[in-house]
Amino acid sequence: MKQILLVEDSMYTANAVKILLESQDYKVNHLSNGADVLKEDFSNYSLMILDLMMPGMSGFEVFDVVTKNDVSKNVPILILTARVDKVEWDSEFKKKLRDFDDVMRKPFDNQELIDKVKEMILE
Repeated sequence: MKQILLVEDSMYTANAVKILLESQDYKVNHLSNGADVLKEDFSNYSLMILDLMMPGMSGFEVFDVVTKNDVSKNVPILILTARVDKVEWDSEFKKKLRDFDDVMRKPFDNQELIDKVKEMILE
């Protein structure tokens, strides 16, 4: 069974993603803040789903740390973000997004998320 690390501060979104992906036979480990990611052993994860806007350590900061670690840098990262306002998708933000493996906006379509996860895990 493939394991996914979900880093999301919204319990509503986290529960929805967890239920959806577990129904597809994935094991989902949920963390509600970025700082807890630093304690994780990435050797068993096939994918990380990461929220950008979290209190404390942001998704951008988490990304910077995990992509510099020899074990976690090989785990693909799917960004889920509620940043949908046109102003928020300015050129500076888009530059940062280029570094991520893929990005989906919230709210997301369930089937689209399932398809994206399968694609990123190479199933």
